[in-house]
Amino acid sequence: FNPITMEMYDGVKGGGAFVNGRPLRVSEVDEPERAGVIMEFGSDRSEGKVRKLVEHVEKALQGNFQCVRAFGACSLNMCNVAAGKVRGSR
Repeated sequence: FNPITMEMYDGVKGGGAFVNGRPLRVSEVDEPERAGVIMEFGSDRSEGKVRKLVEHVEKALQGNFQCVRAFGACSLNMCNVAAGKVRGSR
């Protein structure tokens, strides 16, 4: 559930995924310049993980994407990918 947008996501293996009772569809966009991507930063702040995270953020920001976002919850990231609101999650 996303309390900000009042969207309830649910799904059943083999039965589809839904938001507020409506079927979800992933994005059909295949050009990066038209695609939004999401990043999740996690909780590990070890030196190696932070270095890798900075590399991923740099690549995403220098990429040819329409936008780069971080919603702050991995579950919402996946829901937004399933709903076609963004192209992918890293």
